[in-house]
Parts: sequence; C-alpha cells; structure tokens
Amino acid sequence: MKKILQLLVLLSSHFMFSQYEIIDQKTDEIPKQYQNSIPAIANYINQNFTSEEDKVRAAFYWTANNISYDVPAMYKPKIQTVKEKIDATLKTRKGVCMHYAEVFNAIVNQLGVKSYVVDGYTKQFGKIANLSHSWNACKINGKWYLFDPTWGAGYVKDEVFYKKLNNAYYKTDAADFLKTHMPFDYIWQLNEKPITNDDFYQDVTESDLIANPFDFNRAIAEFEGLSEPDRMAKQIERLEKTGLKNDFIKEKYNALKMNLEGYKNNQSIPKLELIVSEFNLANKLLNDFIAYRNKRFMPLVSDEKIREKVQVPYNKWLFCQQELDKIVDVSKENLYNFNSLKKTVASAQKRFEEQLNFVNNYLSKSTSERAAFFTARRK
Repeated sequence: MKKILQLLVLLSSHFMFSQYEIIDQKTDEIPKQYQNSIPAIANYINQNFTSEEDKVRAAFYWTANNISYDVPAMYKPKIQTVKEKIDATLKTRKGVCMHYAEVFNAIVNQLGVKSYVVDGYTKQFGKIANLSHSWNACKINGKWYLFDPTWGAGYVKDEVFYKKLNNAYYKTDAADFLKTHMPFDYIWQLNEKPITNDDFYQDVTESDLIANPFDFNRAIAEFEGLSEPDRMAKQIERLEKTGLKNDFIKEKYNALKMNLEGYKNNQSIPKLELIVSEFNLANKLLNDFIAYRNKRFMPLVSDEKIREKVQVPYNKWLFCQQELDKIVDVSKENLYNFNSLKKTVASAQKRFEEQLNFVNNYLSKSTSERAAFFTARRK
C-alpha cells in the first residue's frame, strides 16, 4: 500500500511538472517583437491559452524567465511611476523585486485576472532580510493565491544573480509563504488567524489570540470597494495593529500617512479655491443688488429680473456652504484656512437671507404697496 501511495505522489508530481512544461514551452515561443509591451504579451497568452490557471502560469513563467535580477540596483532604488518601472524593465530585461511584481501584475491584469502587488519584507534561514520586498496576490477561479516572480526567477549569491526557475513560489500555499514573506498589510497573509510582526520574527504562522477565523476574502472585497484615500487610511490602521516592528514597516507607515496627507491636500485645494472664488462672486453680486435696491429698483425691470439679482448670489452662497459641509478630510497645512473660510461663509448667511427675504416680501405685494418698502433706508 505504501508503494502504491508513493507511486501516486510521483505520478502527480510528474503530471504537474509536465503540465507546466507544456505551458512554459509555448510561452517561450512568443515572438521577440511581441515582448516589448504588456498588451502584446497578454494578447499572445490569450490566443494560446484558455483557462485562468494556464494564463497566469504563462505570465509568471514569462516574467521569471525573461527578467534578470539587477544586483547593482538592489541598494539604489529609483523613484519611478508604475509605468516607468514596467517600461524600463521590458526594455532592459532587468529589475529588482518591484519590477518583477509590477510586470507580472500588469500582464495578469491585462489578461482579465485580478491581481495586486503586495509589499512587505522577508526572512530566510531565520534571518530578516535587510531590504523590503514585493510580490503578488492573484485571484484564480474565485480563489486567492500568492506568487513571488522574483524568487521564482533565481537567486543572488555573493552579489551575483543566478537564473534558475523556482516553482516553489508559484501559487505557494499561504501558510508556507508566511514562513518567509510577511506583508505589511495583514489581509494579504490570506490567513484566517493573521499574525503580528512579532509573531513573524518568532516563526509563528498562526495567531493564538484570534478566536474566530478572519475572513480575508471579505476584507479584500471591502478593500477593493474603497476609494484610494480610504484604502490608505485602512492600511494605516492595520499596520498599527500588527506593530511597527522594524524600519521597513515604519517607512511604509510613514509613506502611507504622507501620501494620505498629500491626497487630502491635492483634493482640498482645488475645492477650496473654487469655493473662495464663488463666495467672492456671491458677495460682489449681492453688493450690486444692494446698490440697485438703494436706488429703489431703478431703472425699473421685471419682477423676474429683480428676483434673479438676489437669487443668483444667494444660490452661490448656498453652494459654498454645502460644498464646505461635504469636505471631511483636510490636510494639516490647509486646516486653518479651511476653518477660517467655513466660519466666514457661515457668518454671511444672515446678510444673504436678509436680502432674499426682502425681495420675496417686496414681490408679494401689489404695485401700490411696494413704494412703502423704501420709506426707510434698508441695508
């Protein structure tokens, strides 16, 4: 019986190897002219493979097999946009972990498969690495899996990169992955009992403090439904929960906080500028109306025109009030100006309403009764 089981295991392993081998060989046949852009690579994969599983395998294999680890750039990271990372990697066929992860992520997303770049740090042989790391999480046929195309491409020894495909980092079991990879955001542990950073240092892969299973599928779905600033805010909260154990985590934490402040700043400034502009215009139009009122509505115009002269500035004031109420996140740099503007707009309410009420009352009277409205000076 034992021999039969061993034979089945061997046959299963051989089948898996053969299955990947066929996909990998077909991926090797991508014409060179198609390998310079993500859409072209994805288009070839789509034309030659049908299942999500096979497509993702082809994307992983192409990324791991065609990009070499850029050892000199390991300690000299460049600040690049995602597009710049991908373009540079496709051109030079070199990169560090973030480049592998972004290229793989872009191909998979182009294939119509959901994928994310995951940031974190790693541990090998019980030692925490001295660099942060990036890898991927993909959802295949409704289930999340973990991939590391960088470690799957080979290894670095004595500052030299050795290319050697390693399938251990393709669709790695979440528990096994957590032995070496710790994401900054614990939802990407894909773990029903997420661990803290202290746990990771101590080789713990499941928390004993969590009584009920953590629904990471639901957490990821909620994450996907959030706006970008809300995503950052939630990530900041989760980083605090797992502990700011090392400089990698602190750097990520501070970057998120800075980016969130920057986002608030970028979003609030144009809105505040628009509100200031509209409020200034509202005041000018109201002053024009008051000047016209002081002339006893001369030269005479229609009732509709009189109402318009006060209704337009009032509507602009109301717009400013409503837009200020909608703003819930303001950067620290703009908080004083925001509060001052909000106070100024609110204090103007009485002035605008007074003029609007005057006109409404005036227009409700007969022509003979209207003259009495100007017997006393009104402000």
